Amino acid sequence: MNPFFFCRRLIVVPFLTVACFALRTPGQNAPPQSPAATSNSPQSAPPSTAADDAAAKAAERKKRFDEAKKHLENSPSQQQNGSDAAASCSYSPNDLSLSPALVNIVVGETQRFSLFDQAGHKLTAQADWSVSDSSIAELHVESDGPVLTSKQKGTVRVQAHVDSHSAEATVNVISAEEMKPGTIRWSAPPTPCAKTKGIVVAVPSGGVR
Repeated sequence: MNPFFFCRRLIVVPFLTVACFALRTPGQNAPPQSPAATSNSPQSAPPSTAADDAAAKAAERKKRFDEAKKHLENSPSQQQNGSDAAASCSYSPNDLSLSPALVNIVVGETQRFSLFDQAGHKLTAQADWSVSDSSIAELHVESDGPVLTSKQKGTVRVQAHVDSHSAEATVNVISAEEMKPGTIRWSAPPTPCAKTKGIVVAVPSGGVR
């Protein structure tokens, strides 16, 4: 055996052994943990974001809107108007339309009304006005039209007459606690021969929710 070759192997082999040991030393070049390995840690849950808050508020607005829409559709005046429209699409130009047709008002508030014929002519000043129960709401006719002032909780009908024609609106007087966000304050009368395709939620501008 060549002595030089033997000595060279003695020098090289320990060097390789030390090098392999260093690569396997704990803490050296440890592979990073995968996200899945730490996903169950209590500290890994992301904090609530502004997008989550906006989505929750949008869901709450939709819930209130759906409740108000159901209340409106189940009101006697809306059911009567819907059945009349479905029964016939014919109407007379002399038919009257009272606006608003349905009102939800808080005790102590006021509401104005206007009267039109089906051609769009304003007949507010020519009409005779009345209210079904003055103990719940009182009606005053001023120069620019009638003003209803609510006095206590209840439901009344506001009526307008021009010659042999008439129209009426339903007014629900409620407490301030019952006037929750999303409650429909008033609705316009239905248009003859028109059909509602859908209702869109109104969202305030300027970032106000």
